[in-house]
Amino acid sequence: MKKMPAYAWLLIFIAAFRLVDLSFAELQSWDETIHASWGRVIAEKNIWLDLSEYPVWDYQSFRYPPLYVWSMALSFRVLGVHETAARLPSAIAGALLVWLAFSFGRRVAGTSTGVLIAVFVGCNYLLVHFSRYAMTEIVYLLFLFAAFAYLWRRAVALDRWATVLAGLAFGGALMTKGVVALIYPAAGALFAVSLFLRDRASGRTVSVALILSTLLGLGIAAPWHGAMYALHGMNFIQEAFLLNVVERVMAGVENQQKSLGPFYYLNQLPIRIPFAFTLFAASVATALLSLRPPGGESDESAPRRMAGLLFLSWFAVALALFSFAESKQVQYTPPIVLPALVLAGLFAGDLWRGNRWRGFAWLATAAPFILGWAAVTPARLAVKRVAGAVLRARMPEVNDALVVAGFTCAVAVATLALFWAARRFASAREVASARQPGLSPRHFLTGIGGLALLFALYRAFVFEPARFETGAVATTRYLEESGFARAGVVSAWMDPPLIYYTGVPKGSVQRERFELVQPSDLESWTAGPAARACSHVVIDRPDFREVDRWGGEFYGDELARAHTILTRSGWTQKLENSHYEVWVRETR
Repeated sequence: MKKMPAYAWLLIFIAAFRLVDLSFAELQSWDETIHASWGRVIAEKNIWLDLSEYPVWDYQSFRYPPLYVWSMALSFRVLGVHETAARLPSAIAGALLVWLAFSFGRRVAGTSTGVLIAVFVGCNYLLVHFSRYAMTEIVYLLFLFAAFAYLWRRAVALDRWATVLAGLAFGGALMTKGVVALIYPAAGALFAVSLFLRDRASGRTVSVALILSTLLGLGIAAPWHGAMYALHGMNFIQEAFLLNVVERVMAGVENQQKSLGPFYYLNQLPIRIPFAFTLFAASVATALLSLRPPGGESDESAPRRMAGLLFLSWFAVALALFSFAESKQVQYTPPIVLPALVLAGLFAGDLWRGNRWRGFAWLATAAPFILGWAAVTPARLAVKRVAGAVLRARMPEVNDALVVAGFTCAVAVATLALFWAARRFASAREVASARQPGLSPRHFLTGIGGLALLFALYRAFVFEPARFETGAVATTRYLEESGFARAGVVSAWMDPPLIYYTGVPKGSVQRERFELVQPSDLESWTAGPAARACSHVVIDRPDFREVDRWGGEFYGDELARAHTILTRSGWTQKLENSHYEVWVRETR
C-alpha cells in the first residue's frame, strides 16, 4: 500500500480543523441568525421558495439569493436545529476551498506550489473565521474560485468543458451572494484584455469562454430572480437591489463608513494577510512585469504567467469595487484577501522551486513591521493620528508621539535581530554547502506557514469562543420561562437572535411579542401606554458600546442613563450577560 505523503496529512488537518467544535458559541446577531432563521423555517415548515410570511423583523428573505439558506435547511433536516448544523455548510465549503487551492496550484506549477497556496489559504485566520460561521462568504468564494480556475483551464488547456464548469460555478456564486458574484465577468474581462496585449489568440479564446460562461451563470440565476419579481414586483427590486446594493455602495449603511475612505482596504490588507503580504507584493510586481511583450518565453511558463494575471485581475476588481463603496465591513474583505493569498502562494512556489533566496532577503526583514502593524491596534491608530497631524502641519499629541516612537524602535530592533540571525544562518550554510548559500526558502516558507497555522488555530479555538458567546440562549430561555407576553427591545434595530431562538414566529406574531424601542426614545416610551403593555424590557447592550481613541470598547454614560430611566420607572434588572440585559416591572 502506497504511503500517503506528509503534505497530504498536513492539508487534511488544515481542512478538517474547520469542522471541529462548530457549536463553540451561540449564533451571532445579524448574518448568522438571519440566515439560520430562514433555514429553520424551511426545515420546519417545508416552505422553500417564498418565505415572506417569516421575515426577520423587517428583513425579507428575497433580499438575498437562496442557495446558502437551502443548504442550511438541508443541514437542519439531517442533523437537527442547532449551531453545528447551521455552520456546517460554511465549514464544508472552507475545507473544499483548501482542496481547490491545492488542486489549482498543482496544475499551475506543480505539487509544491499547490501545497503553498493551500497552506496560505487554509491558514489565513480571516478565511478560517468565515469558514466557522453561518455566513455566505466562504460558500460564494468557493464558487468564485472554481469559476476563475476553470476559466484559467480553458485558457491554457483549450478544454471546452471548462467553459461549462466555469458557468456552473458562476451561477452558484450568483445564487449564493448575488451582485457581488459579478466580480467574475468584470475580472475576467480585465484578464482577457491583459492577454490581448501579448497574444491575440489567447485573448479571443478567453473572451469567448467568458461570455459563454457568464451567460450560463446568469441563466442559472434567472428563474429564481424571475419568480421573486413575479411574486413581489417592485418590492423585490427595492429590497434586493436598491436597498441591499445601491444604498451600500452610494450612501453606506449601519454606520460602516470609514475615515480612510477608498484607502481603507489597502490599510487592511497587511492586517489581514500579515504572513503573506510581502510575498503578495512581490507576486504583483512579477505579474505586472509579465505584461511586457513576449521575448523568448517558454511554453512551460505560460500557465504560471496566466494564473498570475488572472488572480491579479480578480484582486484589482474586488479592491476597486469595495474600496469605492461607502460601506466598509469585514465581510467585504475575503474576496480581496483570497486572490492576494493565491498570488502570494504562486510567488512562494517560484522561490521554492528555484531555491532563490538572496534576491528576496527583504521579504524576511519586512516581516516584523507587517506583523507589528497587524497585531498592535493602538500603535496603528497612533501612527494614523500622527500622520494626520503632520499632514495638517500640526504638532501631534505627546502620547501618540511616544507610542509611535516606541513602536518604531521595537520594529527596528526586531528587524535588525532577524537580519542578524539570517546572516549567521547564511554563514553556516555557506560553510556546509557552497552551492546553496543563504537562508533556504524552504525554511523561511515553512516558518511562515507554521506561524500562520498557529495564529489561525488560536483565533478559532481560543479567541473566538471566548469573545463571541452572546447570551442569546439564556436570554430567550429566561423570557420564555418567565411567561413574557410582550417585551420592549431597546435597540437601534431588532436583534435577530431573539427571533431565531424563540422559534421564528410569523412577522405579525413577532410584532405582537416584541416592540422595538430606539435608545433615544426610551424615556418617553417608559412613560407611555406602550410600556404598560410590556412585561419585560430587553436591552441590546452592544448598541450602547463606545470606542476609545486606542480602539478599546467600553460602556459609557448612555447605558447608565438607560438604567436610571428604567429604575425610576419601576423596572428591575433580572438578567445580564455580554449581549443582553432583561428588566422586569415588579409593580404595575
